[in-house]
Amino acid sequence: MTVYISPNPGKEQAADTARRAAQLLLMQEAVVLMRDDLKESCYVEGVQYLPLEECLPRTDVILTIGGDGTILHEANFTLQYQKPILGINIGRCGFLATCEVDEMEEKLAALVRGEYLLDSRMLLYVRVLGEDGWEGHALNDVVVTKGRLQQAIDFSIYCDDILVERYRGDGVIVATPTRLHSLFAGGRRPILDSQTKGIVVTPICPHSLTSPAMVFAQERKINICVGQVIDNEVFLSCDGAAEYPLSAGSTAEIRLSDQIVQLVTFSRADQFQAIDRSCAAGDNNKRSKEYGRNNPAEAKGKTERQQTILRLIQEHPISRQEVLLEHLRQEGFEVTQATISRDIRELCLVKAATADGYRYVSSHNESLNPKMQGRFETIFRESVLGVDFAGHVVLVKCYSGMANAACEVFDALKWKNVVGTLSGDDTFLIVTRSERDAKTICSELTRHIGQK
Repeated sequence: MTVYISPNPGKEQAADTARRAAQLLLMQEAVVLMRDDLKESCYVEGVQYLPLEECLPRTDVILTIGGDGTILHEANFTLQYQKPILGINIGRCGFLATCEVDEMEEKLAALVRGEYLLDSRMLLYVRVLGEDGWEGHALNDVVVTKGRLQQAIDFSIYCDDILVERYRGDGVIVATPTRLHSLFAGGRRPILDSQTKGIVVTPICPHSLTSPAMVFAQERKINICVGQVIDNEVFLSCDGAAEYPLSAGSTAEIRLSDQIVQLVTFSRADQFQAIDRSCAAGDNNKRSKEYGRNNPAEAKGKTERQQTILRLIQEHPISRQEVLLEHLRQEGFEVTQATISRDIRELCLVKAATADGYRYVSSHNESLNPKMQGRFETIFRESVLGVDFAGHVVLVKCYSGMANAACEVFDALKWKNVVGTLSGDDTFLIVTRSERDAKTICSELTRHIGQK
């Protein structure tokens, strides 16, 4: 399999995450491509850095690093190549980018093995009627809205050339079911299943309490006509991209596109898990406080579930969230995978290497050897290239971008006779109290990575 990695340069963690993703894919013997202009910031040995026009025709899957906006940009930018997209979410919430950073190891391995599904999403095609015939595509939405004007704008909505509604307000959103939050523009609205075949038209801040959102069948053609405006302060945009100015009397024609976008998914429930994560992200802090104080039954339910999780991982060699979810259901807990993900984070569960393969363990379990188990074992083995010492200083050489993570797990073990550590991008230093201490730590770390 060939995977093209496209990180969002505006995201702080994008470069590090892209390097980590590339390393995981290379370990699975995938071919990894990146744009040649990313070679300096995202260098990983084994990655092929090529011009963009050479990357896209060769790739099987596009892997975006960012959030939903990154996927939208990539979907529009690479539409002509019709390549499926998998998004790794480092944004606030991933409705489209359904792979979280802590799921990369598991899901990227499944990707290379071909153990994934393709979720086909409809696109909107829009053109501005007139001489220049401006056109575009949208996976999320087409938005017609006022600019800096204080006054409201009049809009007329036509379906198959039949007038169905007139709005006075700040604008109109024409959306696909993929645009999960589009329906909230005019107040609380229902969330549509992403597989619904329809076009949703929603007013933005309408000057009427009776202006509804409307859902039209996919074969319909929607026309939005702009009323009187001042200084062309009305704009049309597709998926939040560059705006096109509309003048008074302009008409935007919107219909279902002949093209689609395919998103890589690993479960038919990914959309609903994303909704669950969104709800949790929005009010989780409030909920946790209120439930603990005002809803003892709920707090008890969570406590019992997490205690059950700790028991299950001791009794069974569980290494995947899906397997843990099935065990919980057999115990009588009906929860989503998103809830399981939060439990794993709160319980500080990590994947540890055992004689039978990897399994979840508690990083707080004192019965385990902390030097050989859990987070230290996993991260150190995958991050470190070699260890050496000189005097009372130990040098640990890592893959590019992995030194901080390796140094963090080293510090967490509170090694004896260590004065301190200093980390860079691909190297970190351990300052010990004596040369003997340095030699001992060097020997121990070398044993962990299997260095000869």
